[in-house]
Parts: sequence; C-alpha cells; structure tokens
Amino acid sequence: MINSKSLKKDVLYSSVDELQNLKSDWIFLSGESVNTNPFLEWSWLEKWMMEYAFKDTVYVRHLQDKDNRQVIIPFHYKEGTLSFFGDKYFADYASILVSNGADELLCYSIEKIVNELKPNRLLLEPIPSSDIYFDKIISGIKKSGYCV
Repeated sequence: MINSKSLKKDVLYSSVDELQNLKSDWIFLSGESVNTNPFLEWSWLEKWMMEYAFKDTVYVRHLQDKDNRQVIIPFHYKEGTLSFFGDKYFADYASILVSNGADELLCYSIEKIVNELKPNRLLLEPIPSSDIYFDKIISGIKKSGYCV
C-alpha cells in the first residue's frame, strides 16, 4: 500500500520556470513510460508551455516511491478548476507519465492531489477514454470522494 512514508520524492511544480527543474526526470520517464503519446515528450511540452500555458496555473506533481517507480501528473489549477495539460477544444492528447509497475502510485497520486486541492470542478476532457491510464485516473478521483 502506498502512503506518504513509502515515498522517496513528492515535489510540486507550480510555475513554468520551476518545471525546468523537472526536465531530466521528465525525459527519462517519457522514455520509460508505456504511454507512447508524442505530446508527452519534453520538447513538445516545453514549446507548448512557452506559447500557450497559463504560466500562473501550473500544478505538476512528481512522485517517486522507494522502489523508484515514478509518476508525473501535469495539471492546471485555477479558480477551483483542476484540469490536465491540453486543450479540450482542439485535441484529446493529454495524459500522464507513469513508470512500469506504478499503477498503485498513480491512483495514490491522483487521490492525494484531489484531496489537497478539493477542486470545485475536475475537467477530464483532454484525456481520451482510450488512454491506458484513464481507468486508474478515474479510480484515484473516486477514492478521493468525488463522483465521476
């Protein structure tokens, strides 16, 4: 069972500038992740952030357990609304980075984020239901007490 004591790392990045500190871990994890979404590549993300991201609404969480399994969850958080990086009007390419065997860490991470922020709204539109982690994301949200 995952809990705060089983974590080696739990870092929140709340600005585009801070995200530069995550670059090497992001690149490593995107190469290791079974999610082959090209929009999770650092080179694309960096360009997107500089052009389109709302720089004051970045909420990216990086968790790593003692077995070195990792999760990076890129969110926006503004005025009580939590949403994934992406654009619900033009694309359904948003997702998360998860190392092999880190499904439980993913559920814990989503539950932790939702419990901490207690958002008024959760926008999942950029995540396609065909995403390999969609069910785990929903599970983590439900564990936090939200209805999906």
